[in-house]
This record gives sequence, structure tokens and C-alpha cells, in this order.
Amino acid sequence: MHDFMGVIFSFIFVFLLIGIAEVLRTKRFLNPAITRKLIHIGVGHWIFFARFLIGSGWWALLPPATFVGINYLSGKKKIFKAMEGTSSSNRGTVFYALSLFILVFLFWGEGEFPFLAAGIMVMAWGDGLAAIAGKKWGKRRIPVIQHVKTWVGTLVMLGTSFLALVLILFFSFSWSPGELFYISLLTALGATILEALFRSGWDNLFVPLGTALLLFFLVGG
Repeated sequence: MHDFMGVIFSFIFVFLLIGIAEVLRTKRFLNPAITRKLIHIGVGHWIFFARFLIGSGWWALLPPATFVGINYLSGKKKIFKAMEGTSSSNRGTVFYALSLFILVFLFWGEGEFPFLAAGIMVMAWGDGLAAIAGKKWGKRRIPVIQHVKTWVGTLVMLGTSFLALVLILFFSFSWSPGELFYISLLTALGATILEALFRSGWDNLFVPLGTALLLFFLVGG
């Protein structure tokens, strides 16, 4: 029953975020591109509620698995316009839920939650704020990257990812300041490179997975 209630709360949490974003969009307080990123950032915090409310990893897989299907249908039918933004493809929202599913499957075990949290928070905050900053202030594109990535967005991705990783790792491991800085910076650099390399949508899959696996490797898991 405890796990079941945790799953119910998970759906309430995500739909509440989507509902708030939809109100902001329909009232024209925010444009769809911004509401999409607000949902992108907000949904990532589900993992902390899930870790507290859901004991079984199998139960924890249910919400992201369900949203793979929901996000696909929403993209096709434009059900949640605040979540779809101005994109003509729903690839990003589907991959977001898929990456959550894979990371929960890989890193729900005892002592492995920091890797899950790192992957999702780098995607939620780093990638989310990078997109907003890049569109608003990014003028210069990165050489050799054919799709739209800007220096401003990339630097925001690096800085935000680094801060998110420092916070997660500080509360997860008893490391010296040097170790904390070194591992956080290397992981943030890896995540930033992945975000720059992959086109919009695909980064929602490869950034969180790559970040979690890189951190797992660096920690010596």
C-alpha cells in the first residue's frame, strides 16, 4: 500500500506541474517554449519524492514507463500544449520519460541513488536552463556543431550542472573539497559535451544516462 500511494502521488505531482504550466500558457503569462522547460525542470524533482515514498524499484518504474506512452500520445495529439512547447517533435518528452525509466532501473539499489539523482538533475536543471539562456541571450553558435547550440547555453549547462553535482555529491559522500570539486567538474564537463553533441530531444536521453554512468565510473562503482 505504501508503494501504491507513492505511485499515486507521483502522478498527482506530475499532472499538477503540467496543469500549472498549462494555466500559465493559456493566460499568456509565459510562452509555450518556457512552459515546456518549466515542466522539464520540475518533473526531475520527482525522483526525490519517489525515493522517500516508494520502496520498491519495480513500483518506481511504473510512473516513468506510463509517461513514455502519455508523452508520445500528447505529442501526436497535442494534448498537453504547455509540455509540447513549440516543437514539432515529441521526441524530447518521450526520451525524458525513457531516461527516467532506465536510470531508475539501473540505480535504484542501496547506495546508488546519487548516480540516479545526478543524471536527472543535470538533465532537469542543466539542460533546462541552458535551453532558456541559449534562446534568450545566445548569439554566437559553437563552431562545428551543426545544430543550434550557443556558447551562452553551453556555459550555463556547465555551470548549472557543476552546482547540481556539488550539492548531490556533498550530501552523498564524505569527500574532501578537492575530490568534490574534481569529480563534479569532470562529470559536468562530460554532461556538457553530450548536451552539445546531440540534437534537441536526443540530449534528453544521452545526457542523463551519460552523466550517471560517467559519475559511476569516476566514483569507482
